[in-house]
Amino acid sequence: LIKKVGSDAYAITDRGIQSINAVLDTLRKREEKQDTLWLLLFNIPERERKFRDTLRRFIMGLGWQNLHSGVWVVASERIYDMTRSTLPTAVEPFVLFFELKPADIAKTITYAWNLDTIMRQYRDFIRDSKQLLSRSHPPTSYESKKLIFRLALIVQNDPGGQLVYKKNWPQYEAFQIYSKLKKQLRSD
Repeated sequence: LIKKVGSDAYAITDRGIQSINAVLDTLRKREEKQDTLWLLLFNIPERERKFRDTLRRFIMGLGWQNLHSGVWVVASERIYDMTRSTLPTAVEPFVLFFELKPADIAKTITYAWNLDTIMRQYRDFIRDSKQLLSRSHPPTSYESKKLIFRLALIVQNDPGGQLVYKKNWPQYEAFQIYSKLKKQLRSD
C-alpha cells in the first residue's frame, strides 16, 4: 500500500489509493436502511486449513462479522455482492450464502456487532468534529480529511444500528457534520 520513493520519502501505491477510496466510498454510497442481512456459512476441513484462513481473512477485510464458528453476517448488499463475485475459487465448494429476513435482523445485529462501541465512535467523532469546527480559525484540509476518513471507517463497520437504537442512533448527526466538513474543504 505504501512504497519507498527515496532515502526518506514514501508514497501511496495505486493499490493503497484504491484501498483508501474503497473506505471513502462507504460515505458516498451509503445504502438505505437494510431489511435483509446476508449470512455466509463455511465448513472447510482441517486438511484444507490454508483455504479456511484465506477465506476468513478475505471476508473480514470486506467487513463481514463473525456470528459463530464458520458463520458470518453482513448488512450491506454491496459487500454481499462483492463477496459473491470475488470469492476465491478454491473455497467456493465450501461456502453457502443465505438471506436473513426482518424478523431476526435486530437480534442478529445486536449479537454480531458491538453497537455500543460503534455508537461511542460516532459520538467521539461528533465531539471532535464540533471542537474542530468551533475554533476561531477554520480547520486545515488535513484535519478535515482525517475526520472524514475516520467517519468512513465507522460507517463501514455500522451494520445499521438505527434498526436497533431507532432515534438515538447518532449516524444522522455525524452525517450533518460530514456535510459541513465537505463544504469547508470545497471553500479551501
